[in-house]
Amino acid sequence: MTDERWTEESGIEARRGQPRVWPERLRWFAAEFLVVVSGVLVALALNAFYQGRVDAEREAGYLRQLDADLTESASALEEALAANRAGKERVLDLLALFGTQEIPSEAEFRDFRTLSISPAQPTLSTAQAVVETGDLHLIRDDSVRSGIVQYVGAGESYGETQDAIAWEWLTPLIRDYYEIVRPGAGPAHPFATSPGEALADESLYDIAFDLQLGYSNHIRAQEKMLIDVRRLQEQVARVIGSS
Repeated sequence: MTDERWTEESGIEARRGQPRVWPERLRWFAAEFLVVVSGVLVALALNAFYQGRVDAEREAGYLRQLDADLTESASALEEALAANRAGKERVLDLLALFGTQEIPSEAEFRDFRTLSISPAQPTLSTAQAVVETGDLHLIRDDSVRSGIVQYVGAGESYGETQDAIAWEWLTPLIRDYYEIVRPGAGPAHPFATSPGEALADESLYDIAFDLQLGYSNHIRAQEKMLIDVRRLQEQVARVIGSS
């Protein structure tokens, strides 16, 4: 009995004398865990910082190229509009001759022998690339981001409209017009028909009337596209200027 009691007491004393292993292990694990987590967080922060700089540089590149495209598009549209407005005025002047029944001289009528159409296609390559590659999220300004999407849609719609007006409507009319006012001759060649003979052709009035309608629609489409170009151009310039 005494031996058994001694054994139990000595066992208890032995356990009481053991070092506290688990608390130390927990402290070591917590320290190691903190080091690992801190390292991961630092790595993530550095990666996010680097990626942010890369994204900012890509955004700036897109905006610079987009600004160049818009400047080129605006210039092309303004030049085309000036030419098409001049063509429309020439046709309107011709229609006015039918109203007055005046027969111009060959020198006066020479201006009517040159008629053309001026198409202009906005440059959409950069805007389309931003949208189609999924890089639209790089553009941080909301108005510019939505403006790019609208510009691509407007440009593609305008292209279809221009093809219909310029090539399917105006081009055949100008061909018919030339067959009357300068058949078989270039603008610098002598008249194949006199101004009086040309104006006596009843179909010339109908052609001229349809031409002024075609020019009006062509000009209207180009003016609308130019407004869209300038709107986005202003938005992009504002963002570039603030960066």
